[in-house]
Amino acid sequence: MANNLDKFKHLILKNWQLLIENAPLIIAIIVVFYISIIENIATKTPQDLLTSMIWILGLLATSILLERLLSLRKITLLCKETNDYLIERVMKPSIDSIMSDRKSLLPLENRLQSPTDIAITGGSLFQLAHGYFSFFEQKVKDGCHLRFLMLKPGCEASRLVEKYVVYETHDPDEYNDQLLTALKRLYRLKQQNRNLVEIKTYECVPPFSLLICDPKKDSGSIMVELYTHAVSIRDRPEFVLHALREPRWYSFFLEQFNQMWEEATPWEPIQEVES
Repeated sequence: MANNLDKFKHLILKNWQLLIENAPLIIAIIVVFYISIIENIATKTPQDLLTSMIWILGLLATSILLERLLSLRKITLLCKETNDYLIERVMKPSIDSIMSDRKSLLPLENRLQSPTDIAITGGSLFQLAHGYFSFFEQKVKDGCHLRFLMLKPGCEASRLVEKYVVYETHDPDEYNDQLLTALKRLYRLKQQNRNLVEIKTYECVPPFSLLICDPKKDSGSIMVELYTHAVSIRDRPEFVLHALREPRWYSFFLEQFNQMWEEATPWEPIQEVES
């Protein structure tokens, strides 16, 4: 007997919310059973029967109203959970959907087709100076303003970058030759229009490279490439900031470039560049 009582208590505790939700309906059923079975309906006056019917209808209406209110509460909670999930997953995308590498990007010519003001920072810019010389030559002819900022050949920072950042070569002399070669080639570009092409060098270890397009326009963008430890250029993580969409960090990296550019030294060859 005690065991059955414990089971009944456990059942009540387990389903207490369901019982509360359906309490008006349960009471209505009990009232109908009481009036129909226990009391003699024939002895009831029409006024008593009408009163009983009103009570039963009231209980039924209360039951329906309570059920709808509880259902509305459940729907509201479900909508909130769904909204929170969408904000977390869609409005706040994971870092994997933000970061990329060069292999997944469009060709540089496509990305730099429309900008009229371009600034590029990096270590040696060796591949850029050789692989895209003709493209930048055409950009200058079209009136595009170009600024190049790279490491000063032979400085301590260039030796550190060659040792810990550059993956393609592990020879300090070879890396220094790449710096000089890139500078001379970019200088050939400057000779075509000194008003549109600027070249500077600096002597600090860069934590990143920047590709800045139209920094003074609302359509401006900055591609940031992180300088990781001994990783191929094609595999370095990169992300893009837009002037209107990410104004805070866009302004931050633009200011970083402006400070580096201000502290850098204009580069001129010691000897005449070979044509």
